[in-house]
Amino acid sequence: MPRSPTAIEMPVKDIFSSSFLLNIPGYQRPYSWAETQTEELLDDLLDFLRANPETSPQSLEQAPTYFLGSIVLIKEKDKPEATVVDGQQRLTTLTLLLSCIRSTLSMEAARSINEFIYETGNAFKKLPDRFRLELRPIDAAFFRCYVQQPEPGIRTLITLDPSHREVDTDAKRNILLNAKLLMQRLAQLTPQQCTDLTMLIANRCYVVVVSTPDFNSAFRIFWVLNSRGLDLSPIDILKSRLLENVNREAPEKLNAITRSWEDMEVDLGREGFSDLFTHIRSMFRKLKSKETLLDDLTSDLEQRSSVDFCENLLPKAKEAFESILSADYPHSETGNAVNVYLSWLNRLAFTQWVPPAIAFWVRHEKDGAAMLRFFKDLERLAYSMAMRGETYDRRTARFGSLTGAIESGADLWSAASPLQLSPMECWDTYDMLNGDFYLLVKSPWARKTILLKLDSLIAGGEATYDHPIISVEHVLPQTPLPDSDWVRWFPTVELRNHWTHKIGNLALLAKSTNSAACNYSFSVKKNTYFRRRGVATMALTVQVLAHRSWTPQIVKTRQEALVSVLEKHWRLQQRP
Repeated sequence: MPRSPTAIEMPVKDIFSSSFLLNIPGYQRPYSWAETQTEELLDDLLDFLRANPETSPQSLEQAPTYFLGSIVLIKEKDKPEATVVDGQQRLTTLTLLLSCIRSTLSMEAARSINEFIYETGNAFKKLPDRFRLELRPIDAAFFRCYVQQPEPGIRTLITLDPSHREVDTDAKRNILLNAKLLMQRLAQLTPQQCTDLTMLIANRCYVVVVSTPDFNSAFRIFWVLNSRGLDLSPIDILKSRLLENVNREAPEKLNAITRSWEDMEVDLGREGFSDLFTHIRSMFRKLKSKETLLDDLTSDLEQRSSVDFCENLLPKAKEAFESILSADYPHSETGNAVNVYLSWLNRLAFTQWVPPAIAFWVRHEKDGAAMLRFFKDLERLAYSMAMRGETYDRRTARFGSLTGAIESGADLWSAASPLQLSPMECWDTYDMLNGDFYLLVKSPWARKTILLKLDSLIAGGEATYDHPIISVEHVLPQTPLPDSDWVRWFPTVELRNHWTHKIGNLALLAKSTNSAACNYSFSVKKNTYFRRRGVATMALTVQVLAHRSWTPQIVKTRQEALVSVLEKHWRLQQRP
Protein backbone atom coordinates (compact mmCIF):
# COMPACT_ATOMS: atom_id res chain seq x y z
CA MET A 1 0.00 0.00 0.00
CA PRO A 2 1.50 3.38 -1.01
CA ARG A 3 2.68 5.58 1.80
CA SER A 4 1.18 9.03 2.26
CA PRO A 5 3.07 11.93 0.73
CA THR A 6 5.23 14.17 2.91
CA ALA A 7 5.77 17.92 2.66
CA ILE A 8 8.88 19.49 4.17
CA GLU A 9 10.11 23.05 3.91
CA MET A 10 13.85 23.22 3.30
CA PRO A 11 16.47 25.64 1.99
CA VAL A 12 17.89 25.32 -1.52
CA LYS A 13 21.28 24.22 -0.13
CA ASP A 14 19.62 21.05 1.24
CA ILE A 15 17.97 20.28 -2.09
CA PHE A 16 21.19 20.80 -4.05
CA SER A 17 23.04 18.35 -1.82
CA SER A 18 23.93 14.65 -1.67
CA SER A 19 20.51 14.01 -0.12
CA PHE A 20 18.92 14.44 -3.57
CA LEU A 21 19.75 13.22 -7.05
CA LEU A 22 17.12 15.16 -8.99
CA ASN A 23 16.08 13.79 -12.36
CA ILE A 24 13.74 15.36 -14.92
CA PRO A 25 12.04 12.43 -16.68
CA GLY A 26 11.54 12.39 -20.42
CA TYR A 27 7.77 12.64 -20.11
CA GLN A 28 8.03 16.13 -18.62
CA ARG A 29 7.54 19.12 -20.88
CA PRO A 30 10.75 20.85 -22.08
CA TYR A 31 12.44 23.57 -20.07
CA SER A 32 10.35 26.53 -21.19
CA TRP A 33 11.21 29.54 -19.06
CA ALA A 34 11.99 32.45 -21.34
CA GLU A 35 14.05 35.52 -20.52
CA THR A 36 10.99 37.28 -19.04
CA GLN A 37 10.46 34.69 -16.29
CA THR A 38 14.19 34.36 -15.63
CA GLU A 39 14.72 38.10 -15.29
CA GLU A 40 11.66 38.37 -13.07
CA LEU A 41 13.13 35.75 -10.69
CA LEU A 42 16.50 37.51 -10.63
CA ASP A 43 14.88 40.91 -10.02
CA ASP A 44 12.80 39.47 -7.17
CA LEU A 45 15.89 37.97 -5.54
CA LEU A 46 17.91 41.17 -5.89
CA ASP A 47 15.03 43.30 -4.55
CA PHE A 48 14.67 40.95 -1.59
CA LEU A 49 18.44 41.10 -0.99
CA ARG A 50 18.45 44.90 -1.03
CA ALA A 51 15.57 44.98 1.46
CA ASN A 52 17.07 42.21 3.60
CA PRO A 53 20.87 42.28 3.27
CA GLU A 54 22.99 39.33 4.27
CA THR A 55 23.64 39.07 8.03
CA SER A 56 26.26 37.25 10.03
CA PRO A 57 25.97 33.41 10.28
CA GLN A 58 25.11 33.69 13.97
CA SER A 59 21.82 35.43 13.16
CA LEU A 60 20.92 33.41 10.06
CA GLU A 61 18.06 31.61 11.78
CA GLN A 62 16.38 34.95 12.47
CA ALA A 63 16.92 36.33 8.95
CA PRO A 64 13.90 36.79 6.64
CA THR A 65 13.43 34.04 4.05
CA TYR A 66 12.32 33.98 0.43
CA PHE A 67 9.75 31.34 -0.58
CA LEU A 68 10.24 29.77 -4.00
CA GLY A 69 7.11 27.64 -4.00
CA SER A 70 6.76 23.86 -3.99
CA ILE A 71 8.25 20.98 -5.94
CA VAL A 72 6.76 17.51 -6.31
CA LEU A 73 9.06 14.47 -6.31
CA ILE A 74 8.72 10.72 -6.68
CA LYS A 75 11.22 9.64 -4.02
CA GLU A 76 11.74 6.73 -1.66
CA LYS A 77 12.54 7.66 1.91
CA ASP A 78 16.28 7.59 2.72
CA LYS A 79 17.22 7.25 -0.97
CA PRO A 80 18.63 10.25 -2.89
CA GLU A 81 17.14 9.36 -6.29
CA ALA A 82 14.21 11.71 -6.96
CA THR A 83 12.09 12.12 -10.09
CA VAL A 84 10.89 15.70 -10.50
CA VAL A 85 7.19 15.74 -11.33
CA ASP A 86 6.78 19.47 -10.79
CA GLY A 87 9.40 22.18 -10.29
CA GLN A 88 11.85 21.66 -13.11
CA GLN A 89 11.57 25.27 -14.36
CA ARG A 90 12.73 26.75 -11.03
CA LEU A 91 15.33 24.04 -10.34
CA THR A 92 16.83 24.40 -13.81
CA THR A 93 16.86 28.20 -13.65
CA LEU A 94 18.44 28.20 -10.18
CA THR A 95 21.15 25.83 -11.41
CA LEU A 96 21.73 28.09 -14.40
CA LEU A 97 21.92 31.17 -12.17
CA LEU A 98 24.38 29.50 -9.79
CA SER A 99 26.53 28.44 -12.74
CA CYS A 100 26.57 32.01 -14.08
CA ILE A 101 27.54 33.37 -10.66
CA ARG A 102 30.29 30.72 -10.40
CA SER A 103 31.86 31.99 -13.63
CA THR A 104 32.10 35.55 -12.25
CA LEU A 105 33.79 34.75 -8.91
CA SER A 106 37.25 33.74 -7.80
CA MET A 107 38.39 30.12 -8.12
CA GLU A 108 37.99 29.51 -4.39
CA ALA A 109 34.44 30.89 -4.32
CA ALA A 110 33.61 28.99 -7.51
CA ARG A 111 34.64 25.70 -5.86
CA SER A 112 32.12 26.34 -3.09
CA ILE A 113 29.35 26.94 -5.62
CA ASN A 114 30.33 23.73 -7.41
CA GLU A 115 28.92 21.77 -4.47
CA PHE A 116 25.43 23.04 -5.30
CA ILE A 117 25.78 21.98 -8.95
CA TYR A 118 27.59 18.65 -8.87
CA GLU A 119 29.43 16.28 -6.56
CA THR A 120 33.00 15.67 -7.64
CA GLY A 121 33.78 12.05 -8.36
CA ASN A 122 36.89 10.05 -7.47
CA ALA A 123 38.90 8.59 -10.32
CA PHE A 124 40.71 6.10 -8.05
CA LYS A 125 37.42 4.78 -6.72
CA LYS A 126 35.97 4.87 -10.25
CA LEU A 127 33.24 7.19 -9.06
CA PRO A 128 32.01 9.70 -11.69
CA ASP A 129 30.82 13.21 -11.01
CA ARG A 130 27.21 13.20 -9.81
CA PHE A 131 25.10 16.13 -10.94
CA ARG A 132 22.53 17.52 -8.53
CA LEU A 133 20.02 17.95 -11.37
CA GLU A 134 19.70 15.76 -14.45
CA LEU A 135 17.61 17.25 -17.27
CA ARG A 136 15.49 15.28 -19.72
CA PRO A 137 17.61 12.85 -21.76
CA ILE A 138 17.36 14.98 -24.90
CA ASP A 139 18.81 18.05 -23.14
CA ALA A 140 20.93 16.51 -20.34
CA ALA A 141 24.31 16.30 -22.14
CA PHE A 142 24.03 19.91 -23.38
CA PHE A 143 23.18 21.12 -19.86
CA ARG A 144 26.04 19.16 -18.28
CA CYS A 145 28.57 20.41 -20.81
CA TYR A 146 27.68 24.10 -20.91
CA VAL A 147 26.05 24.78 -17.54
CA GLN A 148 27.00 22.28 -14.87
CA GLN A 149 30.63 21.57 -15.71
CA PRO A 150 33.06 24.48 -15.32
CA GLU A 151 34.64 23.66 -18.69
CA PRO A 152 33.73 24.50 -21.41
CA GLY A 153 30.98 26.03 -19.33
CA ILE A 154 28.84 29.11 -19.38
CA ARG A 155 31.37 31.42 -20.97
CA THR A 156 31.53 29.16 -24.01
CA LEU A 157 27.77 28.72 -24.05
CA ILE A 158 27.05 32.45 -24.35
CA THR A 159 29.25 32.67 -27.47
CA LEU A 160 26.90 30.31 -29.33
CA ASP A 161 24.27 31.58 -31.71
CA PRO A 162 20.68 30.32 -31.22
CA SER A 163 20.94 28.80 -34.71
CA HIS A 164 24.04 26.77 -33.77
CA ARG A 165 23.68 23.05 -34.63
CA GLU A 166 23.96 22.07 -30.96
CA VAL A 167 21.03 24.31 -30.01
CA ASP A 168 18.54 21.93 -31.59
CA THR A 169 15.61 21.98 -29.11
CA ASP A 170 13.45 24.74 -27.65
CA ALA A 171 14.81 23.89 -24.19
CA LYS A 172 18.44 24.36 -25.27
CA ARG A 173 17.56 27.64 -26.91
CA ASN A 174 15.92 28.86 -23.70
CA ILE A 175 18.97 27.77 -21.69
CA LEU A 176 21.24 29.70 -24.06
CA LEU A 177 19.16 32.89 -24.07
CA ASN A 178 18.70 32.82 -20.30
CA ALA A 179 22.44 32.32 -19.80
CA LYS A 180 23.19 35.36 -21.98
CA LEU A 181 20.68 37.42 -19.99
CA LEU A 182 21.98 36.34 -16.59
CA MET A 183 25.61 36.96 -17.54
CA GLN A 184 24.74 40.45 -18.75
CA ARG A 185 22.87 41.23 -15.53
CA LEU A 186 25.53 39.75 -13.24
CA ALA A 187 28.21 41.80 -14.99
CA GLN A 188 26.51 44.86 -13.48
CA LEU A 189 27.01 43.54 -9.92
CA THR A 190 30.11 43.64 -7.74
CA PRO A 191 31.79 40.37 -6.65
CA GLN A 192 30.43 40.94 -3.14
CA GLN A 193 26.90 41.36 -4.46
CA CYS A 194 27.28 38.09 -6.40
CA THR A 195 28.52 36.39 -3.25
CA ASP A 196 25.59 37.76 -1.24
CA LEU A 197 23.19 36.60 -3.92
CA THR A 198 24.62 33.08 -3.69
CA MET A 199 24.28 33.15 0.10
CA LEU A 200 20.66 34.22 -0.27
CA ILE A 201 19.84 31.42 -2.75
CA ALA A 202 21.56 28.73 -0.70
CA ASN A 203 20.49 29.65 2.81
CA ARG A 204 17.42 31.84 2.75
CA CYS A 205 15.52 30.62 -0.32
CA TYR A 206 13.10 27.91 0.76
CA VAL A 207 10.90 25.47 -1.10
CA VAL A 208 8.28 23.02 0.10
CA VAL A 209 9.35 19.56 -1.06
CA VAL A 210 6.35 17.31 -1.55
CA SER A 211 7.52 13.74 -2.02
CA THR A 212 5.84 10.38 -2.43
CA PRO A 213 7.21 7.02 -3.54
CA ASP A 214 4.09 6.37 -5.60
CA PHE A 215 3.88 7.47 -9.26
CA ASN A 216 0.11 7.91 -9.29
CA SER A 217 0.07 9.84 -6.03
CA ALA A 218 2.74 12.21 -7.33
CA PHE A 219 0.72 13.01 -10.43
CA ARG A 220 -2.45 13.60 -8.44
CA ILE A 221 -0.56 16.17 -6.38
CA PHE A 222 0.83 17.64 -9.59
CA TRP A 223 -2.69 18.12 -11.02
CA VAL A 224 -3.96 19.82 -7.88
CA LEU A 225 -1.04 22.25 -7.77
CA ASN A 226 -1.20 23.06 -11.46
CA SER A 227 -4.94 23.54 -11.63
CA ARG A 228 -4.40 26.65 -9.51
CA GLY A 229 -2.71 28.89 -11.98
CA LEU A 230 0.85 27.71 -12.44
CA ASP A 231 2.35 28.07 -15.90
CA LEU A 232 1.43 24.78 -17.59
CA SER A 233 -0.25 24.31 -20.92
CA PRO A 234 -3.31 22.05 -21.23
CA ILE A 235 -1.13 19.61 -23.20
CA ASP A 236 1.38 19.38 -20.33
CA ILE A 237 -1.37 18.37 -17.92
CA LEU A 238 -2.99 16.05 -20.46
CA LYS A 239 0.40 14.42 -21.00
CA SER A 240 0.81 13.69 -17.30
CA ARG A 241 -2.66 12.14 -17.15
CA LEU A 242 -2.09 10.00 -20.22
CA LEU A 243 1.28 8.79 -18.99
CA GLU A 244 -0.17 7.94 -15.62
CA ASN A 245 -2.73 5.80 -17.46
CA VAL A 246 0.01 4.24 -19.58
CA ASN A 247 1.91 3.37 -16.40
CA ARG A 248 -1.23 1.67 -15.11
CA GLU A 249 -2.14 -0.11 -18.38
CA ALA A 250 1.32 -1.21 -19.54
CA PRO A 251 4.18 0.09 -17.34
CA GLU A 252 6.75 -1.65 -19.53
CA LYS A 253 5.78 0.71 -22.39
CA LEU A 254 6.08 3.97 -20.41
CA ASN A 255 9.67 4.83 -21.40
CA ALA A 256 9.16 4.14 -25.11
CA ILE A 257 5.91 6.12 -25.23
CA THR A 258 7.56 8.95 -23.30
CA ARG A 259 10.43 9.13 -25.79
CA SER A 260 8.00 9.04 -28.71
CA TRP A 261 5.96 11.90 -27.20
CA GLU A 262 9.11 13.94 -26.65
CA ASP A 263 10.29 13.39 -30.22
CA MET A 264 6.92 14.46 -31.63
CA GLU A 265 6.90 17.60 -29.50
CA VAL A 266 10.41 18.51 -30.65
CA ASP A 267 9.49 17.91 -34.30
CA LEU A 268 6.40 20.12 -34.23
CA GLY A 269 7.49 22.60 -31.55
CA ARG A 270 5.27 23.28 -28.55
CA GLU A 271 2.90 25.55 -30.47
CA GLY A 272 2.56 23.11 -33.36
CA PHE A 273 2.06 20.21 -30.96
CA SER A 274 -0.70 22.12 -29.19
CA ASP A 275 -2.31 22.86 -32.57
CA LEU A 276 -2.27 19.13 -33.34
CA PHE A 277 -4.22 18.39 -30.16
CA THR A 278 -6.71 21.12 -31.06
CA HIS A 279 -7.34 19.30 -34.34
CA ILE A 280 -7.56 15.94 -32.57
CA ARG A 281 -10.18 17.44 -30.27
CA SER A 282 -12.14 18.50 -33.37
CA MET A 283 -11.78 15.00 -34.82
CA PHE A 284 -13.31 13.60 -31.63
CA ARG A 285 -15.98 16.25 -31.10
CA LYS A 286 -16.96 17.23 -34.68
CA LEU A 287 -18.93 20.21 -33.37
CA LYS A 288 -18.03 23.49 -31.73
CA SER A 289 -17.25 22.78 -28.09
CA LYS A 290 -18.30 24.84 -25.11
CA GLU A 291 -15.67 23.30 -22.84
CA THR A 292 -11.91 23.82 -22.61
CA LEU A 293 -9.44 21.86 -24.70
CA LEU A 294 -8.22 20.05 -21.58
CA ASP A 295 -11.73 19.14 -20.41
CA ASP A 296 -12.79 17.89 -23.84
CA LEU A 297 -9.72 15.77 -24.46
CA THR A 298 -9.71 14.39 -20.91
CA SER A 299 -13.34 13.31 -21.34
CA ASP A 300 -12.83 11.86 -24.82
CA LEU A 301 -9.64 10.00 -23.96
CA GLU A 302 -11.29 8.36 -20.95
CA GLN A 303 -13.19 6.27 -23.50
CA ARG A 304 -9.98 5.06 -25.13
CA SER A 305 -6.90 3.10 -24.20
CA SER A 306 -4.12 5.59 -23.41
CA VAL A 307 -1.55 3.11 -24.72
CA ASP A 308 -3.42 2.74 -28.02
CA PHE A 309 -3.83 6.52 -28.35
CA CYS A 310 -0.15 7.21 -27.68
CA GLU A 311 1.17 4.34 -29.81
CA ASN A 312 -1.21 4.54 -32.76
CA LEU A 313 -3.59 7.47 -33.21
CA LEU A 314 -1.28 10.24 -32.00
CA PRO A 315 1.82 9.30 -34.06
CA LYS A 316 -0.28 8.77 -37.20
CA ALA A 317 -2.10 12.06 -36.71
CA LYS A 318 1.21 13.81 -36.09
CA GLU A 319 2.77 12.46 -39.29
CA ALA A 320 -0.31 13.44 -41.29
CA PHE A 321 -0.48 16.91 -39.71
CA GLU A 322 3.20 17.57 -40.36
CA SER A 323 2.90 16.51 -44.00
CA ILE A 324 -0.28 18.55 -44.51
CA LEU A 325 1.32 21.71 -43.10
CA SER A 326 4.42 21.31 -45.24
CA ALA A 327 2.42 20.24 -48.34
CA ASP A 328 4.58 17.15 -48.60
CA TYR A 329 2.77 14.11 -49.95
CA PRO A 330 5.54 11.84 -51.28
CA HIS A 331 3.64 9.84 -53.88
CA SER A 332 5.40 9.10 -57.16
CA GLU A 333 2.31 9.61 -59.34
CA THR A 334 -0.03 12.06 -57.60
CA GLY A 335 2.23 13.67 -55.00
CA ASN A 336 2.91 16.89 -56.89
CA ALA A 337 -0.75 17.51 -57.69
CA VAL A 338 -1.85 16.77 -54.11
CA ASN A 339 0.82 19.13 -52.78
CA VAL A 340 -0.48 21.96 -54.97
CA TYR A 341 -3.94 21.58 -53.42
CA LEU A 342 -2.39 21.39 -49.93
CA SER A 343 -0.40 24.57 -50.52
CA TRP A 344 -3.59 26.44 -51.40
CA LEU A 345 -5.46 24.99 -48.44
CA ASN A 346 -2.67 26.20 -46.18
CA ARG A 347 -3.27 29.75 -47.40
CA LEU A 348 -6.76 29.78 -45.91
CA ALA A 349 -7.36 32.01 -42.90
CA PHE A 350 -9.19 29.22 -41.07
CA THR A 351 -8.08 25.70 -40.17
CA GLN A 352 -11.29 23.73 -39.61
CA TRP A 353 -10.44 21.78 -42.80
CA VAL A 354 -7.39 20.23 -41.12
CA PRO A 355 -9.15 17.60 -38.91
CA PRO A 356 -10.93 15.92 -41.87
CA ALA A 357 -7.69 16.18 -43.84
CA ILE A 358 -5.87 14.31 -41.05
CA ALA A 359 -8.68 11.76 -40.76
CA PHE A 360 -8.57 11.02 -44.49
CA TRP A 361 -4.77 10.99 -44.63
CA VAL A 362 -4.31 8.36 -41.92
CA ARG A 363 -6.83 6.06 -43.66
CA HIS A 364 -5.92 6.52 -47.33
CA GLU A 365 -2.31 7.75 -47.47
CA LYS A 366 -1.25 4.82 -49.68
CA ASP A 367 -4.02 5.43 -52.25
CA GLY A 368 -2.62 8.20 -54.42
CA ALA A 369 -5.70 8.50 -56.64
CA ALA A 370 -8.04 8.80 -53.65
CA MET A 371 -5.77 11.39 -52.01
CA LEU A 372 -5.78 13.50 -55.17
CA ARG A 373 -9.54 13.28 -55.55
CA PHE A 374 -10.15 14.13 -51.89
CA PHE A 375 -7.85 17.14 -51.62
CA LYS A 376 -9.06 18.54 -54.93
CA ASP A 377 -12.62 18.53 -53.58
CA LEU A 378 -11.53 19.72 -50.12
CA GLU A 379 -9.93 22.79 -51.72
CA ARG A 380 -13.13 23.37 -53.71
CA LEU A 381 -15.30 23.16 -50.58
CA ALA A 382 -13.02 25.30 -48.41
CA TYR A 383 -12.59 28.09 -50.98
CA SER A 384 -16.31 28.19 -51.68
CA MET A 385 -16.95 28.58 -47.95
CA ALA A 386 -14.30 31.32 -47.71
CA MET A 387 -15.80 33.18 -50.66
CA ARG A 388 -19.35 32.89 -49.34
CA GLY A 389 -18.23 34.09 -45.90
CA GLU A 390 -19.46 31.05 -43.98
CA THR A 391 -19.37 31.65 -40.21
CA TYR A 392 -17.03 29.88 -37.81
CA ASP A 393 -19.88 27.75 -36.45
CA ARG A 394 -21.06 26.71 -39.92
CA ARG A 395 -17.53 25.82 -41.01
CA THR A 396 -16.99 23.81 -37.83
CA ALA A 397 -20.24 21.90 -38.31
CA ARG A 398 -19.58 21.19 -42.01
CA PHE A 399 -16.02 19.97 -41.55
CA GLY A 400 -17.09 18.03 -38.45
CA SER A 401 -19.70 16.24 -40.56
CA LEU A 402 -17.03 15.52 -43.13
CA THR A 403 -14.76 14.00 -40.48
CA GLY A 404 -17.63 11.79 -39.35
CA ALA A 405 -18.29 10.69 -42.94
CA ILE A 406 -14.62 9.78 -43.38
CA GLU A 407 -14.54 7.78 -40.15
CA SER A 408 -17.72 5.91 -41.05
CA GLY A 409 -16.46 5.01 -44.52
CA ALA A 410 -19.28 6.88 -46.28
CA ASP A 411 -19.16 7.63 -50.00
CA LEU A 412 -17.52 11.06 -50.08
CA TRP A 413 -18.38 11.60 -53.73
CA SER A 414 -22.11 11.10 -53.50
CA ALA A 415 -24.25 14.20 -54.03
CA ALA A 416 -25.25 14.19 -50.34
CA SER A 417 -21.69 14.00 -49.01
CA PRO A 418 -20.54 16.94 -46.83
CA LEU A 419 -17.44 17.07 -49.06
CA GLN A 420 -19.50 18.08 -52.07
CA LEU A 421 -21.08 21.44 -52.83
CA SER A 422 -24.84 21.43 -53.17
CA PRO A 423 -26.35 22.87 -56.38
CA MET A 424 -27.27 26.02 -54.43
CA GLU A 425 -23.77 26.38 -53.02
CA CYS A 426 -22.35 25.99 -56.52
CA TRP A 427 -24.65 28.70 -57.82
CA ASP A 428 -23.95 31.06 -54.93
CA THR A 429 -20.21 30.63 -55.48
CA TYR A 430 -20.56 31.23 -59.22
CA ASP A 431 -22.82 34.21 -58.59
CA MET A 432 -20.20 35.86 -56.42
CA LEU A 433 -17.49 35.26 -59.00
CA ASN A 434 -19.60 36.61 -61.84
CA GLY A 435 -21.10 39.48 -59.85
CA ASP A 436 -19.55 42.45 -58.07
CA PHE A 437 -16.78 40.24 -56.69
CA TYR A 438 -14.89 43.01 -54.91
CA LEU A 439 -18.00 44.00 -52.93
CA LEU A 440 -19.59 40.57 -52.48
CA VAL A 441 -16.50 38.90 -51.02
CA LYS A 442 -16.35 40.80 -47.75
CA SER A 443 -13.02 39.52 -46.45
CA PRO A 444 -10.02 41.34 -47.98
CA TRP A 445 -7.94 38.25 -47.26
CA ALA A 446 -10.37 35.96 -49.13
CA ARG A 447 -10.66 38.41 -52.01
CA LYS A 448 -6.90 38.54 -52.51
CA THR A 449 -6.33 34.80 -52.03
CA ILE A 450 -9.00 33.84 -54.56
CA LEU A 451 -7.47 36.21 -57.10
CA LEU A 452 -4.04 34.69 -56.41
CA LYS A 453 -5.57 31.26 -57.05
CA LEU A 454 -7.00 32.55 -60.32
CA ASP A 455 -3.65 34.09 -61.24
CA SER A 456 -1.96 30.73 -60.64
CA LEU A 457 -4.49 28.89 -62.81
CA ILE A 458 -4.15 31.21 -65.80
CA ALA A 459 -0.36 30.98 -65.46
CA GLY A 460 -0.58 27.20 -65.74
CA GLY A 461 -0.68 26.44 -62.02
CA GLU A 462 3.00 27.18 -61.49
CA ALA A 463 2.90 30.82 -60.38
CA THR A 464 4.11 31.54 -56.85
CA TYR A 465 5.13 34.90 -55.44
CA ASP A 466 7.25 35.92 -52.50
CA HIS A 467 6.46 39.64 -52.58
CA PRO A 468 6.04 40.95 -49.01
CA ILE A 469 2.94 42.91 -50.06
CA ILE A 470 0.34 41.94 -52.63
CA SER A 471 -2.77 44.04 -53.09
CA VAL A 472 -5.89 44.13 -55.25
CA GLU A 473 -6.31 47.10 -57.59
CA HIS A 474 -9.19 48.29 -59.75
CA VAL A 475 -8.12 49.05 -63.32
CA LEU A 476 -11.09 51.34 -63.99
CA PRO A 477 -10.94 53.56 -60.86
CA GLN A 478 -13.82 53.61 -58.43
CA THR A 479 -13.98 57.42 -58.75
CA PRO A 480 -12.54 58.45 -62.14
CA LEU A 481 -11.86 62.10 -62.89
CA PRO A 482 -14.56 63.80 -65.01
CA ASP A 483 -12.30 64.72 -67.96
CA SER A 484 -10.37 61.44 -68.10
CA ASP A 485 -10.27 58.66 -70.69
CA TRP A 486 -12.01 56.49 -68.09
CA VAL A 487 -15.18 58.57 -68.36
CA ARG A 488 -14.90 58.65 -72.16
CA TRP A 489 -14.71 54.83 -72.26
CA PHE A 490 -17.38 54.38 -69.56
CA PRO A 491 -19.60 57.43 -70.14
CA THR A 492 -22.43 56.70 -67.68
CA VAL A 493 -22.49 56.10 -63.94
CA GLU A 494 -24.57 52.96 -64.51
CA LEU A 495 -21.98 51.52 -66.90
CA ARG A 496 -19.14 52.28 -64.53
CA ASN A 497 -21.03 50.82 -61.56
CA HIS A 498 -21.76 47.66 -63.55
CA TRP A 499 -18.11 46.89 -64.30
CA THR A 500 -15.98 48.53 -61.60
CA HIS A 501 -16.06 45.71 -59.03
CA LYS A 502 -16.09 42.75 -61.42
CA ILE A 503 -13.16 40.32 -61.56
CA GLY A 504 -12.64 41.46 -65.16
CA ASN A 505 -11.66 44.92 -63.85
CA LEU A 506 -9.28 43.74 -61.12
CA ALA A 507 -5.51 43.25 -61.09
CA LEU A 508 -2.88 42.25 -58.53
CA LEU A 509 -0.04 44.53 -57.52
CA ALA A 510 3.21 43.62 -55.77
CA LYS A 511 2.94 46.74 -53.63
CA SER A 512 0.48 48.62 -51.45
CA THR A 513 -2.33 50.41 -53.22
CA ASN A 514 -1.89 54.15 -53.58
CA SER A 515 -5.06 56.22 -53.42
CA ALA A 516 -3.42 59.03 -55.38
CA ALA A 517 -2.39 56.61 -58.13
CA CYS A 518 -5.81 55.01 -58.51
CA ASN A 519 -6.98 57.81 -60.85
CA TYR A 520 -3.89 57.82 -63.06
CA SER A 521 -4.59 57.57 -66.75
CA PHE A 522 -4.56 54.06 -68.19
CA SER A 523 -1.20 54.55 -69.91
CA VAL A 524 0.44 55.88 -66.74
CA LYS A 525 -1.04 53.07 -64.65
CA LYS A 526 0.27 50.49 -67.10
CA ASN A 527 3.78 51.87 -67.44
CA THR A 528 4.48 52.80 -63.83
CA TYR A 529 1.94 51.80 -61.21
CA PHE A 530 1.21 48.29 -62.50
CA ARG A 531 4.88 47.40 -62.74
CA ARG A 532 7.37 46.59 -60.02
CA ARG A 533 10.89 47.75 -60.86
CA GLY A 534 9.71 48.07 -64.43
CA VAL A 535 8.32 44.53 -64.65
CA ALA A 536 4.83 43.10 -64.12
CA THR A 537 5.22 39.58 -62.73
CA MET A 538 1.63 38.58 -62.04
CA ALA A 539 -0.36 36.94 -64.81
CA LEU A 540 -3.54 38.89 -64.06
CA THR A 541 -1.66 42.16 -64.37
CA VAL A 542 0.27 41.14 -67.48
CA GLN A 543 -3.12 40.62 -69.15
CA VAL A 544 -4.02 44.24 -68.47
CA LEU A 545 -0.75 45.52 -69.92
CA ALA A 546 -1.53 43.85 -73.25
CA HIS A 547 -4.32 46.36 -73.94
CA ARG A 548 -3.98 49.88 -75.34
CA SER A 549 -7.35 50.97 -73.99
CA TRP A 550 -9.77 49.77 -71.33
CA THR A 551 -13.32 49.63 -72.62
CA PRO A 552 -16.49 47.87 -71.44
CA GLN A 553 -16.08 45.25 -74.19
CA ILE A 554 -12.52 44.47 -73.07
CA VAL A 555 -13.63 44.13 -69.45
CA LYS A 556 -16.61 41.96 -70.50
CA THR A 557 -14.42 39.61 -72.53
CA ARG A 558 -11.88 39.37 -69.73
CA GLN A 559 -14.65 38.83 -67.16
CA GLU A 560 -16.09 35.89 -69.06
CA ALA A 561 -12.68 34.31 -69.59
CA LEU A 562 -11.54 34.64 -65.96
CA VAL A 563 -14.78 33.46 -64.40
CA SER A 564 -14.82 30.44 -66.71
CA VAL A 565 -11.37 29.42 -65.42
CA LEU A 566 -12.59 29.24 -61.81
CA GLU A 567 -15.95 27.81 -62.87
CA LYS A 568 -14.15 24.91 -64.56
CA HIS A 569 -11.59 24.42 -61.77
CA TRP A 570 -14.21 24.27 -59.01
CA ARG A 571 -16.92 22.58 -61.11
CA LEU A 572 -19.54 25.28 -60.62
CA GLN A 573 -22.85 25.23 -62.44
CA GLN A 574 -24.72 28.29 -63.53
CA ARG A 575 -28.37 28.45 -62.53
CA PRO A 576 -30.51 26.35 -64.93
